[in-house]
Amino acid sequence: MVFLFYRYYPVFFLFISFIIDNEFFLLILGFLFFHILYGLKTIILDYIHQFEISLISILFYRLILLLFFGFIIEIIF
Repeated sequence: MVFLFYRYYPVFFLFISFIIDNEFFLLILGFLFFHILYGLKTIILDYIHQFEISLISILFYRLILLLFFGFIIEIIF
């Protein structure tokens, strides 16, 4: 029984490493998304003083970011 595991060890190792690499990529992509979102939200709130315009710009910014990261995920996967 042990010999069967050693026979498929390279396949098992490649499968596990592929899953872990994808998890790290998605984790880094998520942190990048929040870093960009909160940074530009702070810039918009600091420099745009009318509440309605800042609210609309943050809404459009979120929509553009969601579309952008959706395209990135679609291209990679």
